[in-house]
Amino acid sequence: MEIKKVEFTKELQTGIPFIDHQHEQLIDRMNMFLDAVEAHDEEFVEDTVEYLLQYTLYHFKSEENIMLRHLYEGFEMHRDQHSVFIKRMFKMKLQIENEGVTPEVTQSLKDELLDWLINYIIAQDKKLSAIEMEV
Repeated sequence: MEIKKVEFTKELQTGIPFIDHQHEQLIDRMNMFLDAVEAHDEEFVEDTVEYLLQYTLYHFKSEENIMLRHLYEGFEMHRDQHSVFIKRMFKMKLQIENEGVTPEVTQSLKDELLDWLINYIIAQDKKLSAIEMEV
């Protein structure tokens, strides 16, 4: 079964160049993860989960710095959503370390990552462009 890849489209752009670049990097790595799952490359799946976790921490810090700099009203909610996602990612990373790369874990991870990357960017991160434009 072929896995559908994610494309970084105009719909996903926030209008903040360095945030868009980071989103594009996350989507590229997500597609690499999907390739690794399809190829049953467990080592690369594990490496990609670690990369995504570390890069996501970096990316969230970038977003949160923008929000703090502009006294963004929704900062706490946005930061809390970041925390929830990071906790889920750590939980899945631990599950992989304890159980290995199982079909259940990879499916859960695929669903979580796809949902987060697409829906979160569209629903939440695009709001950041409004505060950057105010300046």
